[in-house]
Amino acid sequence: MTNKIDYTTIEEVHGSFWFCQHGFYDRSSVLAYQPFRQLVKAYDTIEAAIEAHPDAEVSDCVYERPTMPDCAPEWFDPSYCGEVWHEDDY
Repeated sequence: MTNKIDYTTIEEVHGSFWFCQHGFYDRSSVLAYQPFRQLVKAYDTIEAAIEAHPDAEVSDCVYERPTMPDCAPEWFDPSYCGEVWHEDDY
């Protein structure tokens, strides 16, 4: 399954203006249902980014990274690859 893109933005990240895609991780991810942001292409100026992506929203929001959930998803099985969800489970 692939993650669906819900909306796009232009954001300043590390001194460049980035065209970004946003959505939610799909159910097969360990980050299932959490929001994601994908930096797609950097531009030197905001004007260049807007010209290339006029439908993207210019955003000054601060992105919060997803975090690993405390509980494993239903599909998680340590026998698949010998990994456990928590370090204390070894």
